[in-house]
Amino acid sequence: MGPIRSRIPPRISVSPHIDPFRGLQMRPLLQLRNMISKGARLVTLSVLQLVLVSVSMAPVAADEVEDARREVERVQSEVAAVRRQYDLLVNQVNEAQADLDTRQSQIVNLTLELNRKQELLNQRSAEFASRVRETYKEGPDSEVRIFLASESLGEFWAARRYVAARLQRDRELLAELQAEQDDLELISGQLESGRAAIQSQLEALADLLGQTQELLAGSEAALAASQADLQVKEEMRKAMEILNRGSPGGRRPVSEKHRRATENQSEIMKRYPFGPVAGIPEGLIPTGEIVEGIASWYGPGFNGLPTASGAIYDESLYTCASKELPLGTILLVTYKGRSVLLLVNDRGPFVKGRVLDLSRAAKDAIGMGGLGYVSAQVLEEQ
Repeated sequence: MGPIRSRIPPRISVSPHIDPFRGLQMRPLLQLRNMISKGARLVTLSVLQLVLVSVSMAPVAADEVEDARREVERVQSEVAAVRRQYDLLVNQVNEAQADLDTRQSQIVNLTLELNRKQELLNQRSAEFASRVRETYKEGPDSEVRIFLASESLGEFWAARRYVAARLQRDRELLAELQAEQDDLELISGQLESGRAAIQSQLEALADLLGQTQELLAGSEAALAASQADLQVKEEMRKAMEILNRGSPGGRRPVSEKHRRATENQSEIMKRYPFGPVAGIPEGLIPTGEIVEGIASWYGPGFNGLPTASGAIYDESLYTCASKELPLGTILLVTYKGRSVLLLVNDRGPFVKGRVLDLSRAAKDAIGMGGLGYVSAQVLEEQ
């Protein structure tokens, strides 16, 4: 079986791509700022300024890298403090909500008890009123009838006391029911007042929680920016060390042109999360062009040498070489379900049947051995 060939035609028309020889474009930094809520923008302003400084053309000194590392540690500490505050507020909100639910349940139960007492009070009141009306209708002759029906004077007085005691007991029972109803209404009012206070507290906590959430988002964005700043400075410092040592093998030191190209490449690679990704990163879209075929990798013996883009090759960066794709093209390379975002900065591979030559970092990111069949989507900026 012959070698598997690339599906790309001899000449490729690629939509606009990133040019590593052009100046720094600020749009991705503005996209980062727009992602941060209004309440959190002030938090990240100083870190964004550090990012802008870090991508200047000036060489990066060792103390600048150390300062950036300390800044990352400082922002990490701030993020941890804000997250602790956020978690505490979440617990307080949950407790307040549970208390509110309990009060609401108690109010519902008291309302049902009040309704029951009211029905009983209405029933007893109706019975009492009925007996009073009957006694009134009987008039003064009622005692005469009781007397005549009694066999003795003692029986008469007993019957008379019974009627009076029954009416008195009805009055007392009505008074007791009314007192119970008044107590229940008082307790219900107190519960309702407590419920309103808890509701107000819950709303205040929810508002504070929202503000803290915005602060947390801003702090995390600041941390991401400071980490990106540190990564860029470390990469630029590493590149500067390679440049200062000169090319290996006794070749002449790298020229200022290569130095600028390396710095421009670092600026480009800061804009997007070059390396292992789960999909197409925000800010990039597919062009519809796909490259498939056998990929290889290169690294040993090439570190410190200029690539076709002019940037100094570093096998620890997420880059690749292509014979035909324009330099500066961004690729989403997938191998056995694992994807990595790469920048085309070199020419190759110059072996028939191969379509891409990956850096060591790129092939390690997708778990590829010496060779592997890959699929690469060509991406562009939105």
